[in-house]
Amino acid sequence: MEGKDPAKIIKDGLSKTLVFYYPLAGRLIEGPNKKLMVNCNSEGIMFIEVDANVELDKLDYGCTKFELLVAFLWKYRTIALDLHPEEIVHLTYPVNMRGKSLRNDQLPAGYYGNAFVTPAVVAKAGLLCSNPLTYAVELVKKVKNQINEEYIRSFTDLIVIKGRPELTKSWNFIVSDNRYVGLDEFDFGWGKPIFGGVSKAESFISFIVPVKNDKGEKGILIALNLPPLAMQKFQKVVYNLTLKNVEGVLII
Repeated sequence: MEGKDPAKIIKDGLSKTLVFYYPLAGRLIEGPNKKLMVNCNSEGIMFIEVDANVELDKLDYGCTKFELLVAFLWKYRTIALDLHPEEIVHLTYPVNMRGKSLRNDQLPAGYYGNAFVTPAVVAKAGLLCSNPLTYAVELVKKVKNQINEEYIRSFTDLIVIKGRPELTKSWNFIVSDNRYVGLDEFDFGWGKPIFGGVSKAESFISFIVPVKNDKGEKGILIALNLPPLAMQKFQKVVYNLTLKNVEGVLII
């Protein structure tokens, strides 16, 4: 593979593969009642080539349980934003339906479309910020434990009845866990990637992706987007809570 253009080889490989998965090369459009449909227009997928120069040791983060991690981010992000105590804040995290025990609605073999629900945790900013971290953790665990077959059926019915309503943007923090998508395992001929994930964070959504440092040690990377003053406060709070006591955690 030495001396060859990686982007060109990946692009050529995708073009051949998508012949068998042609819906992925289409464009999502909205039909009646905001129902998503695939427009197979022969335009292919959007392909962007980007070069980056990032030191591997700056991608090293410590791992922790999902409930604790998202509760931690939600609480201290809210503190950094300095919201009114009575303000209602939300934490939304997509949950994969694959592997769930559904008696009558199992996903068909070979299905590769979206299959997730988006439960939300809700609290007053004052209670979230003033209570111990366990308060936020218990809220996250309570909602997660409610995701059963009845919840999934109710969620899908709501989408049909309400026409796929958008997620609230009113102080809503969305966390998408991409650790098991496999972006860090794809091998196009040069070995496994150094990094596979999103290129930046949006203002109200963060993605959790797996990374490895230059020693091959596994960790996770979370991109967080906050206004400058709020980011300074967040960094200070997290530094005082973690970096003085926990090794392998890095804020960049």
